[in-house]
Amino acid sequence: MTLGLMFALAFAAAPAAPTPVAARSTAPATDPVAIWNAGDFPRAVEAARGPAGAGDADAQFLLGEAYRLGRGVSADPATALGWYRRAAAQNHEKAQDSLGLLLFAQGQRQEAMPILVRSAEHGEPRALYLVGTAHFNGDFVTKDWPLAYAMMSRAADAGIVQARQSLATMDRYLTPTDKGKAQALIAAQRGGAPATSAPPVAAPATPCEAAPRQAF
Repeated sequence: MTLGLMFALAFAAAPAAPTPVAARSTAPATDPVAIWNAGDFPRAVEAARGPAGAGDADAQFLLGEAYRLGRGVSADPATALGWYRRAAAQNHEKAQDSLGLLLFAQGQRQEAMPILVRSAEHGEPRALYLVGTAHFNGDFVTKDWPLAYAMMSRAADAGIVQARQSLATMDRYLTPTDKGKAQALIAAQRGGAPATSAPPVAAPATPCEAAPRQAF
């Protein structure tokens, strides 16, 4: 039994507009973040280059967004990854989220998974979807169906349509005891307590149909 990863659709569920960067106290007329949030992407990119090169994590994340989305510059995923990496190394949370998602989208799943696990821990919906699917399948993480169900439930609650579809599939295989464990994990995760993985659950012995794994 495996769940198909509909990641292309999940990643497309990100807002069409670039992710806003947290407002800062710097003068709005020259601050790249303020310019970016106002929608003047070419000028924001130019204003960000100096600060990003000097180590400003917000400016680095801004350039990552610009190169991923092609806002103010030509889209260039490799350059986007480079800027995300620099900001993520400074513990910029949104850069870490974007880095994991972009690595996964480009097929670098083994590198992406530990980053996505951290993103899921603070509730990033697409990361919850991907890590939940990984725990269900046992891909790069332990096979853990209650934990998978808990993460998928949170992703569905956050509006990830594919997560709702995956939950419907999971419902066919998890026992009431497994679902009870999942509900306890959801409560712990939402309360900010670290989630303790439930013991791995054996896959059903009877072969069953499932959505194929998605090729990216």
